[in-house]
Amino acid sequence: MKFVEVGKVLKPKGIKGEIKIEGLTDDNSRFLRLKHVYIDSVCYALTKARTEGAFVVIKLEGIETPEQVDKLRGKYICIDRSDAVKTDKDSNLIADIIGLEVFVDDKAIGKISDVLQYGAADVYVVKSKDKNISFPALKKLVIDVDLKDGKMILDKKIFDEVAVFNEF
Repeated sequence: MKFVEVGKVLKPKGIKGEIKIEGLTDDNSRFLRLKHVYIDSVCYALTKARTEGAFVVIKLEGIETPEQVDKLRGKYICIDRSDAVKTDKDSNLIADIIGLEVFVDDKAIGKISDVLQYGAADVYVVKSKDKNISFPALKKLVIDVDLKDGKMILDKKIFDEVAVFNEF
């Protein structure tokens, strides 16, 4: 079973085992439709969920006290990959992008280690041997994303204009 991270446990909410989480999706209302989630590969039935501003509060079966929630603090909430939202042909889940080998002019420059979400455009972070390379997720820059072969191909001219290099 392949998991997709959709949230991170922040802290207890109240005294009845509710959990305040940071959603890692672009739409926190998706939590309202989930029936179960996984934490450390353990399946929990999701009995309640509500959004509170930028956060989500959930209740998991078997988690009844703030002390139980504290043991989960900082852990990631996952769903089965088959339960993830379906994307259109021009979009991919962040979980699918992380780990792709990035190529510019047929030369591998490293693997995507992070995707930063700042608003106007996501920013891909590529880790190479001696530096991090950041660039915006622009349609004109990304020529191809091949999830099957684990590759992302970039336009060299545009990459040279927008890439930011940070030495270790």
